[in-house]
Amino acid sequence: MKAYITILGRSQWAVVNSYYAVLEIKDYRPDIVYIITEKPYKKYLEDIKKGITIISKEFGFNPKIELIEVGEADFIGTYRNMKEILNYLMELKSKIAIDITSARKALVSGALLSIPKLEAIDHLFYLAIQTIRDVDKPYCIIPKKIQKLMDFAYQIKEESIN
Repeated sequence: MKAYITILGRSQWAVVNSYYAVLEIKDYRPDIVYIITEKPYKKYLEDIKKGITIISKEFGFNPKIELIEVGEADFIGTYRNMKEILNYLMELKSKIAIDITSARKALVSGALLSIPKLEAIDHLFYLAIQTIRDVDKPYCIIPKKIQKLMDFAYQIKEESIN
């Protein structure tokens, strides 16, 4: 089984575009997608779920989607939710990808500190974009030369080998 965990912050487009990039560039097709967000951004969850569903269908698969809400800047709530999700996925011996592109600092911190060891996850994605201007649009419309999908888990594992 493959899992994809993403954290919705202020930017809906960041979540959807990063997911699209992961499918297109890394060919990572999750069986389940977890979307974690803070209470103030809960209103965007259904739109994000629709976006993830549409993109997944375009790539020929249909993952289960779980929506999780935590309090605003809730480091501990995020930590607990992530720890529970990761423990469950590790018991199943799942491949695990975490995407932090859209996440705010408190949630990223809680999520990252819940990882028991780097080897527990396969990917830690971040879609870097060189500008913040005019990026609230679909991934394929934003020039590829200003976007870079980074996989920190892979980079760190590669670094430790060398």
